[in-house]
Amino acid sequence: MYSTVYEMSVVPAYAFWHCGFFVLLGLGAFRVSLHRDRPGAVLWGVVALLLGGAGLVAVSNGHVGAYWALSHQNFDTIEGTVHVASRQPASGHAPGDMIDVSGRTLEVNYFNAEPGYHTTLAYGGALEEGARVRLAVSNGRILRLERMK
Repeated sequence: MYSTVYEMSVVPAYAFWHCGFFVLLGLGAFRVSLHRDRPGAVLWGVVALLLGGAGLVAVSNGHVGAYWALSHQNFDTIEGTVHVASRQPASGHAPGDMIDVSGRTLEVNYFNAEPGYHTTLAYGGALEEGARVRLAVSNGRILRLERMK
């Protein structure tokens, strides 16, 4: 019997907080430039708004596509035993955990903003060596993770 460990949600909160920060920073810079006569703040405001807006659009598009695949059953189901080929250190600065399930190699990267499962072994991830799992995978992203009890 499998129990669900992770299933992708509708709202990628981490992405919206990150990109929303830049949007708010840009709006704050515009406000400062208008009230304190600082023209340099306008340039910083434009840059922050563009970075935040572009990031928000890019992350949202990827997330919507992945969620669409999950909700419309447009994914591959992989079932088997986990083999860990390499681990990502807790400090990052390296490729993510490389896992193999039934001959399919996947990367789990804790420091990635793309949608899907991100919790590496260094942070208590469920994809441990020898674990029996069932994965819903689309475009190399783990959309749902179920683990045998």
